Amino acid sequence: MKCVVVLFYFKAYFFVTLREPSVVSLVADIVPPEARGRYLGRVNKATGIVAMITMLVAGFFISAIGDASQTAYAILFMLAAAFGYITMWSFSTMTEPRRTTNHHYTLKDVFKFKQPFSGFCARAMFFRFSAYLASPFASAYMLRDLHLETRFFGIATATYVLSQILFYRPMGKLADRFGDRVLIVIGVLGTAFTMFLWFNIRADTLWLIWPTQIMSGAAWAATELAFYNVVLDVTDKKTRPLQIAQYSMLVASAQAVGPIVGGILADSAGLWLITGIPFVFLLSSGMRLISGVLFLSMHEPRLKHQYSFRDIVRVARLQRMQHRVQVLPYKQGQKYK
Repeated sequence: MKCVVVLFYFKAYFFVTLREPSVVSLVADIVPPEARGRYLGRVNKATGIVAMITMLVAGFFISAIGDASQTAYAILFMLAAAFGYITMWSFSTMTEPRRTTNHHYTLKDVFKFKQPFSGFCARAMFFRFSAYLASPFASAYMLRDLHLETRFFGIATATYVLSQILFYRPMGKLADRFGDRVLIVIGVLGTAFTMFLWFNIRADTLWLIWPTQIMSGAAWAATELAFYNVVLDVTDKKTRPLQIAQYSMLVASAQAVGPIVGGILADSAGLWLITGIPFVFLLSSGMRLISGVLFLSMHEPRLKHQYSFRDIVRVARLQRMQHRVQVLPYKQGQKYK
C-alpha cells in the first residue's frame, strides 16, 4: 500500500512539474515587467488563502466522516480531479501569444547555460541546498525534540502560512520599487536569521516559535517572489521554456540532495557540544548567510537603476517623515513655521 501511495504522489508531482515551464513562460508573456511584482504578490496571496481554506475544509470533512474511513479520502480525490479538469479547461480558453521561434532542441541544448542565467542558477542551487539542508527537520524538531502537542504544532504552521500570505503583496510592491536583487538579499538573509532562531529554541524558550514563524513567512514570501521574477528576467524569450525547465531541474536536484545530507549530518556530525538537528540548523543558517552575500554581486535585471540598501533606508525614512507631517494635529488659524 505504501508503494502505491509513493507512486501516486510521484505521478501527481511529475505532472505538476511538467506544466511549470509553460505556466512561468506564459506569465512572462502576458504580465508587464514593471508590474510583475505586484501581480505575483496578489496571485500568491489569493492562492495561499484558497489553499489554507481548502486544507481546513478537507480536515473537517475527514474528521466528520472518520479518519479510519477511506470514503472521505476517495471523495476528496474525486473533487480534486474534477477541479483539475476545470482548471485545464480554463487554461485552454486563454489566448496564447504567438511565438516565432521554430528551433528544434537536441540533448546537448539541455546542458547549455549562458550568463546571466547560469550565474543565477548556481546561486539558486546553493541557496536551495542550504535551505533544504534543515527546513524539512523543523517539524520533526518541534514534535520529537520539543514534544509539542499536535494542536500547538498546527497553530505554529498556520502562523507561518498566514504570515506568508500577508507579506506577499507588500513584498511584490517592494520588488517593483527597488528591484528583485534587493528583495532576494533581504529574503535570503531573513531565512538565515530565522534558522538561527530555530537553533536557539529550547523547551524553556518556546515563545520564540511565534516570532520565528512570522519572520520566516515574511522572508520566504520575499524570496519566492524575487526568485520567480529573476527567472523570468534572466531567460531568453525565444528559449524561455527550455531554460525554465533547466532551472527547475537544477533546483529540484539541490532540494533532493539537501535533506539527505542534512539527515546524515544530524545523525553523525556535530560541532563541540552542538549535535543533532540544532547542528544542522546552525550550519544551514551560516550557508544561507553566504548565499545572501553571493546574491549581492548579482546584477539587477529588471530595473535600470541599481538601488543599494542605503537608498532603501533613505526612502523609507523620507516616507515616514512625510507620513508624520500629514498626521500632525492642526487647529484652525494655526500656522506652522
